Amino acid sequence: MKYSSTVTSSRRKCRKAHFTAPSSERRKLMSAPVSTELRNKYNVRSMPIRKDDEVTVVRGTFKNREGKVVQVYRKKWVIHIERLTREKTNGVSVPVGIDASKVVITKLKIDKDRKALLERKRGGKGDKGKFTEQEIQAMENVSGVLFECLSRYSLIRPIGKGAYGTVCSADDLITNERVAIKKIGNVFDSPLDARRTLREIRLLCRLRHENIVGLRDVFPPPAASAGNFQDIYMVYDLLDTDLHQIIRSPQLLSPDHVKFMAYQLVRGLAFLHSAGVVHRDLKPSNLLLNANCDLRICDFGLARTGVDTDAVMPEYVVTRWYRAPELLLSCTGYGAPIDMWSVGCIVAEMLGRKPLFPGRDYIHTLNLVCKVVGTPTPAEISRFPSEKAQHYLHSMPPQQPTQLQQLFPEADPRAIDLLSRLLTFDPHERITAVQALSHPYFTELHDPTDEPLVPAPLPSDPEIDIMPIVQVRDEVLKEMIQYNPDLEYM
Repeated sequence: MKYSSTVTSSRRKCRKAHFTAPSSERRKLMSAPVSTELRNKYNVRSMPIRKDDEVTVVRGTFKNREGKVVQVYRKKWVIHIERLTREKTNGVSVPVGIDASKVVITKLKIDKDRKALLERKRGGKGDKGKFTEQEIQAMENVSGVLFECLSRYSLIRPIGKGAYGTVCSADDLITNERVAIKKIGNVFDSPLDARRTLREIRLLCRLRHENIVGLRDVFPPPAASAGNFQDIYMVYDLLDTDLHQIIRSPQLLSPDHVKFMAYQLVRGLAFLHSAGVVHRDLKPSNLLLNANCDLRICDFGLARTGVDTDAVMPEYVVTRWYRAPELLLSCTGYGAPIDMWSVGCIVAEMLGRKPLFPGRDYIHTLNLVCKVVGTPTPAEISRFPSEKAQHYLHSMPPQQPTQLQQLFPEADPRAIDLLSRLLTFDPHERITAVQALSHPYFTELHDPTDEPLVPAPLPSDPEIDIMPIVQVRDEVLKEMIQYNPDLEYM
């Protein structure tokens, strides 16, 4: 050991004893008691601390501070907790070393080794020493992500992972149906993600339609309390794939396939728009499909109630290839027509098996749009509220529209006519979802008695955008209670 004049002989001997102690003794030095919830759940009193465990300091200067363990520092037998720092005299912030005996573990990071450790700790106690299937399921690790599900769900395998969560397929042991469970971890760390999640839960709770993905259940981790849960589990209908995967695959898409999927998309949007909801993020990857070509619209995190909104979507949120000209020009006051433009882009992509407007940026995308639909007339330009947009459109060289039949020579002429009405530069002239259902292209599928609409629009919810994060958590819990009334007594 390196000699240090600031370390007393007794402390040096103590450290040496720690370094040369058996592994069982070293584990004790870095162990901490677990919270009451974990004690009841796993029947253990203490556990060796590991990175990514969540702890609360119960003694000392930093009492009641909590956070995730970012480092287990065995050289000095302390742990470092995120956001727990002190400032040195030179102004540099450094992590504070906390003795393991001063913390309580409030959340365990469950991996394969720790699961085995829990089994060993509970072993030798007869029937009580074995995990039940429900307990094992609650600690299931999916692609490195801990899923703490209700016992009614039996996890199968991961099916997707993205910026907003990890999705796993599962069996619902009560309904005997297969479902998709999405875990959104640490959702309240980001106010933007938390509000987006609340908005999606609220909308899907109120919108039930054959062509909109069904939200079956919403719940927090079973061991969490009402005031501090960080993760949200959302249970959806499980479908086999999405339209993006189908278009990119070598699988044949017949004209009937394209027509049936386009009809279902418009049918779902007619219902959505009658409720006063604009999806705002329609693209092939947000359209789920099963083997029967049943289509359902998903991902309502960016949706808004009210057919007109002054909000402008950030550029990085939505794929610009499917954005209407009024959005590319940063206009406000847009509404349902932006979804219909996206429908046109999606139908064209199904017909051509490639994106119609794969722009590198806003300007490039707008130029591609004008090459296909032509530059707008002066009368159309005057309808855009933004002076900058009008100035830019006037500065563009005039272009005549391309004949869509030339782009898709094998397509049904009725499909081409519908496409031309969807890809109309002026949103006021663009066809609506209800009008599209009556278009001749859908004659064989159109049935007014089987195309439900909402009697009255849903109330607008602009307060979500300014809602404090604590209130967002409370509102999410209220929505959860609708699915799981027992949560009212968390």
